[in-house]
Amino acid sequence: MQVYTRGNRILAYAPLYKINHVPVSEPGHYHMRRLSRQDIDAMAELSSTIYASLGKGQECFIHKHDRSYYEQMMNNPRMHFVGAFNGRQLIAMSYVRIVRSRKELFEEFPTANVSFLGRGFQAACLGADSVHPDYRGNHINANMIHFRLKYAENMQIRDCLSIIDRKNIWNMRPYFANDFVMMGADIDPSDGGNIALMHRRLDKKMPYGREAHIEIPVERYGLLDKLFASGNIAVGYSSANNALQIVPCSYYQERNVRSWNPAFMSKGGRYAD
Repeated sequence: MQVYTRGNRILAYAPLYKINHVPVSEPGHYHMRRLSRQDIDAMAELSSTIYASLGKGQECFIHKHDRSYYEQMMNNPRMHFVGAFNGRQLIAMSYVRIVRSRKELFEEFPTANVSFLGRGFQAACLGADSVHPDYRGNHINANMIHFRLKYAENMQIRDCLSIIDRKNIWNMRPYFANDFVMMGADIDPSDGGNIALMHRRLDKKMPYGREAHIEIPVERYGLLDKLFASGNIAVGYSSANNALQIVPCSYYQERNVRSWNPAFMSKGGRYAD
């Protein structure tokens, strides 16, 4: 993907490999830019198309919104929707919202564990990751995350946050690919869904090592919650084992928490039950 600026606008383009799972006959590109009021009809249509494509048990992956919702969101000067286009067709969209208060933060990142942001914080919350079903397989979600990180960086934001449904492994992978970590889990009060809490610092590397990790199956929610609460984070996803890669990291912990327990390690780097 190529990110560039034109005036005060951030733009990008990336290769388009396939449409409806069929390779394109001639190489092409899709383009990314900030969305405006002129795009609201296309945004509502895309939201409806994606929601209709969800399978059973995936209802919490994304919220369905109508035109009035996007009209309202456009009134918020700190809500920045971005979209990907194949020609004039909107094929993906998402947003980055700049939050500066605890109330705003809880609307986007509903958890009590936010002390790592410090006082007087300003954070970029990434949400509404949406890709048209016909255009999956083009790395669009990963590229749009990267695009929004550049957007946040341009606004001199230090902390980027996002939530993901814990069953939505397809959305975890592009966040891990963009160097986010999963620092905890909670319940989304808007729909009662189980959510993973994702974070990335833009100004420095997080204090952890990937080498000595253990792998915990993604559906072991209780065990993962205990690990998150005791000074550990997830830094990747293993497709072969359907597991999160867990490493010690005290950055998100309060004082006086117990440290990494080497008893969790087994010879193969998997959790020893």
